[in-house]
Amino acid sequence: MSKARLLFTLLIVALVSFALPMSAEADGPELGPDTPVAPKPKFPRLDSQLNQMADQIGEQSDSAIAQRAPLYQDNSVAVSIRTVGSAISTAEFLEQSGGTVAHMGTDWLEAYVPVALLPGLAQHADVLWVQTIIPPQPTVVSQGASLHRSDIWNAREFTGDGVKVGIIDGGFEGFSALIGVDLPSPVAVRCYTAVGVSTTNLADCEVDTVHGTAVAEAVADIAPGASLYLANPSSFGDLLETADWMVAEGVQVINQSLAWIWDGPGDGTALFSNSPLKAVDDAVSGGAFWANSAGNEAKSSWSGAFTDTEPEPDGFLEFATPDETNGVFLFAGEKLTAQLRWDDSWGAAAIDLDLELYNSALALVAVSVNDQSSGIFPYPESTEGHRWTA
Repeated sequence: MSKARLLFTLLIVALVSFALPMSAEADGPELGPDTPVAPKPKFPRLDSQLNQMADQIGEQSDSAIAQRAPLYQDNSVAVSIRTVGSAISTAEFLEQSGGTVAHMGTDWLEAYVPVALLPGLAQHADVLWVQTIIPPQPTVVSQGASLHRSDIWNAREFTGDGVKVGIIDGGFEGFSALIGVDLPSPVAVRCYTAVGVSTTNLADCEVDTVHGTAVAEAVADIAPGASLYLANPSSFGDLLETADWMVAEGVQVINQSLAWIWDGPGDGTALFSNSPLKAVDDAVSGGAFWANSAGNEAKSSWSGAFTDTEPEPDGFLEFATPDETNGVFLFAGEKLTAQLRWDDSWGAAAIDLDLELYNSALALVAVSVNDQSSGIFPYPESTEGHRWTA
């Protein structure tokens, strides 16, 4: 595929904790042929963040290295692994080597992997790709009741009485304090305390964010007679498990106001058996109606044909001639994720692009530099989940 036909899409969403001191110019510093770029990683089957962790083995304690991951336990990091064929041999390798398998499908698994085991996992014969697990991020909650004029429906006895509503979100802080005031007691909960580990204790869902509580309040305002079922999955495997659980509980309406990281071309197709879209398919097949937030990141994304002409070709994409950077302003403590994918063959990519984040001094802060042209997928794992301070 020629560059002229290449479609490049960049999405920047809130997720990663670091502060970038950007210049006053909206498009950031100017790049060029002498701008430093990151080398390709030592372990092609590990994403860039895991490669950086592997490089630090022996320089820091394993537990200190693990803490750079979005999800970790002691000296282990939470990862998603795609396999060549069956995942059984990879699961056996992990369990025999000190890893903990959280979920497993036909050609994928999620696990907590000791930092010291990352190089060995990268060289296992059946491993295709290992990626850091990035928890989903809440999206905007609207003033639903007034917008939908639900008071008119409620006055005509359409209150949701007898309807089971499932709410999937990143957390439900403060929920119990509102029971009997703004919220009913949930009928059942599935609260994840780690990837693959859940409890039926509401307090274990009251973590991380109030977003799920706000969503539940909107549901209760619109349909005060509905019964609520809550869950806070952290991974694709958790989400698949949650969907199956809600269907088994007889939930008829499922609301998910979350944004998961990309795992496909963005056309609604689920290429992988652990895709979040698979969870939607399973729930709908089980008789549930699935409502999902959409469009919240429309102004946080860019797409277009790859061009590299101004002032002369130097290997950097031009977002708008001649701008080769897309400036982002962050305050201390703000979170950021940058993702990249392009028009190519999924499973047989022929083009290799890298994603790099610079600060105003043109120092590399975060990178995704895996080689996709070896026939993997047309997106780098990007900078999701990194935790740097400038």
